[in-house]
Amino acid sequence: MDALQQLILETVAIRYTYDTEFYKMHNFSVSRWNDFKTGKSSINNMKYERVNSMLEMLFSHFELDLFAKARFESNTQQTDKSAIERYHELKLEELAKLDGEFEASETSSPIYGGSNTRAYLFVKAATCEYIKMSFDVDVAKMSSSEHNNLWVIENVLM
Repeated sequence: MDALQQLILETVAIRYTYDTEFYKMHNFSVSRWNDFKTGKSSINNMKYERVNSMLEMLFSHFELDLFAKARFESNTQQTDKSAIERYHELKLEELAKLDGEFEASETSSPIYGGSNTRAYLFVKAATCEYIKMSFDVDVAKMSSSEHNNLWVIENVLM
């Protein structure tokens, strides 16, 4: 199965209580979604609009660039990690590079039926609008105070 397809499925499993909440938004039938999940249907054979819609809902442009870098490094044996493992590692490296200069918030995404996904952490660099990343961590303990950055550093980077 393609690494990007695996990353989509991993992210959906973490953020959505039921995957039907995700696949209905992208006009999958139950059988087509099951084929996608099992690898019988490849992301490489899907229409661009559907793939783009899924990616835009789950990842920022910066995250997709990090994933492309991770996949390249994995495919060219620059790392012994899988593309997904390297992608998560690159996100943490980029977060560390921000050196506390970011805005952190709890967020969620809309789902089919008007509800929202499980909450996740959203980080945006203070100095560059392009650098935006999400982290699927337990944000319930994060307060809405000025200490969010410290919480992120202690709970995501450590």
